Amino acid sequence: MKILTRILPLLVLLVIGWKADAQTTFEMSNALVTDCEGILTDSEAGQLPGTYDHNENFTFTICINQADKITLNFVTFCTEEIFDIVRIYDGPDTLSTLIGGPYSGVLSPFSVTATSGCMTVNFISDPNVVCNGWVATWDTEVDPPVPPSFLPLGNVPCGSNELILTLDKPVECDSINAGAFTVFGAKTYAVVDAVPINCVGGTTTMVKVTLGSPIDFSGQYTVRFKGTQLDECGFPHPSVSRRALPSPIARCPWSSPSIRPISVPVIAPSSPPPLQEGIRIPTATTGASRHRMPRPLPCVWPNQRPTALP
Repeated sequence: MKILTRILPLLVLLVIGWKADAQTTFEMSNALVTDCEGILTDSEAGQLPGTYDHNENFTFTICINQADKITLNFVTFCTEEIFDIVRIYDGPDTLSTLIGGPYSGVLSPFSVTATSGCMTVNFISDPNVVCNGWVATWDTEVDPPVPPSFLPLGNVPCGSNELILTLDKPVECDSINAGAFTVFGAKTYAVVDAVPINCVGGTTTMVKVTLGSPIDFSGQYTVRFKGTQLDECGFPHPSVSRRALPSPIARCPWSSPSIRPISVPVIAPSSPPPLQEGIRIPTATTGASRHRMPRPLPCVWPNQRPTALP
């Protein structure tokens, strides 16, 4: 039995070896780590090679900032049944919620997931029989980063072909290039260059954007940036940031032949229209008729003052 369980972890490690290059291997101990992925084995401190020791009591904790899930995948597992026990908690210590175990004996591969941002693994062995322990890997799902926002930009002078943009959080300097920026609005301006300013640790919060022609037309414009951000685990995520530039972006004269103010002439009649003819209305007393003229409405014609009605 011990020979079989000694060989099985080695075979499994060969299968997952392609992942090991990017992951750190930790042996069971009292430790707190912040690695988003890794390999966790038993202590390998037993008197027999490849086994854990008697009377162990270790607590291993993984905590990842902004983690949605931490999943521990046991590839092999063998401890003394009932007496050598693994327990897993959803939190930073053994006072947190128990989500796995107690596990002991020989178990098929299984997984346990914590959602608090931390996972704690506790192992206790007794003074007697030991086994080959376990091999487990863990991985993490984290929240994607919130795209950066442009800080307010001051007025851009007419004739300028450069914009100095400031972001509220760092972005990767490698993601700054002319193709990542677009300036659009009242007129189209091509972006011919974009360079990061003051890169520190491979990131920056300032960018100089160069346009293909000077700004010569006032209006409302928007700058858009398509870049790349790293999450808490160092994995890249595409991000899009937009900023409406001040309106007008520059105090420039009207320069576009297709957009000009239009003057509309006002045409007034040369003289008032004639009044309506009288209407003959018979009288009730004499049967004769008299003329009653409709009451004209007051009008004001060009170059004529209002006249009071009689």
